[in-house]
Amino acid sequence: SHKRRKPENSLFYLGKHNLNSLSETGYISSRTREFFVHPDWSSTSMNYQGDIGIAHLAQGVEFSEYIQPLCIWERTHNHVDIVGKTGVIAGN
Repeated sequence: SHKRRKPENSLFYLGKHNLNSLSETGYISSRTREFFVHPDWSSTSMNYQGDIGIAHLAQGVEFSEYIQPLCIWERTHNHVDIVGKTGVIAGN
C-alpha cells in the first residue's frame, strides 16, 4: 500500500519537451489532487528502494501526438540500460 501525501501545489506538464520555452505547443499543465508514495521510499536513501509514486491529476488527460501512454520496461531487457538514468513522470 502507498502512503497518501498532500499535493502541495505541484504542477505537472504533460507533452512538454522544453521547460524553458513559453511558445511550445501541444502540452497541458495540471495540478494534482493527491500523491501516493511507496511506503519504502526515503528521501535520504541512496539505493532508490521504493522510488515510485502515483500522482492523481486534478483534470482528465486525452492522449495526443505529444501525450502518449508509458511503455513499461520488460523483464527481458537489460536493467543496466535504465539504472542510474534520469526518468520522467508518465501515466494517465
